[in-house]
Amino acid sequence: MLRSFSLLAMGLAVSLGACGAPPTQTPTENAVAPRFLPLAQNLTNAGYLPVSVKAFRGSGASRSEITGAQCRIRSIYFELELTTPGVAALPSLGRETPALRVTCRVDGQSKTVTAAPFNRTARNDAFILGAVGGGAGAAIAVATQPPPGNQVYTYRPIAVTFEN
Repeated sequence: MLRSFSLLAMGLAVSLGACGAPPTQTPTENAVAPRFLPLAQNLTNAGYLPVSVKAFRGSGASRSEITGAQCRIRSIYFELELTTPGVAALPSLGRETPALRVTCRVDGQSKTVTAAPFNRTARNDAFILGAVGGGAGAAIAVATQPPPGNQVYTYRPIAVTFEN
């Protein structure tokens, strides 16, 4: 019994530590906030999460970061513009969190990439199951799983790479 309780306590600690920062209700300082488009009017925004946006030139050993690239991030629900390196305050719209189209321009060149959202809540639950293992991990994942409308979706850091 004591061993089961220890596993449960360890799993809960891992669960709380693995979640990362929750979304903020307002964009964080130095992050560029999006302008919502009309199609987003009926969506629920769980908050904003900072996502870094950087531009690079070249690859491998010759890869270097570009400062000053003008980037436009657009989805079906919102858009924003920033200068690299920058931080975008992107909304977590639950299952409706859209893919992004990111277009950056520098020195007369233009490059577009896409960024797909991922369910950070599900990723953390998978981490809990792997860290705790067995039935205790499954019990903790079920106990800590928020309702579908409260799941946090976000994006990985965005990198736009230009040719040499």
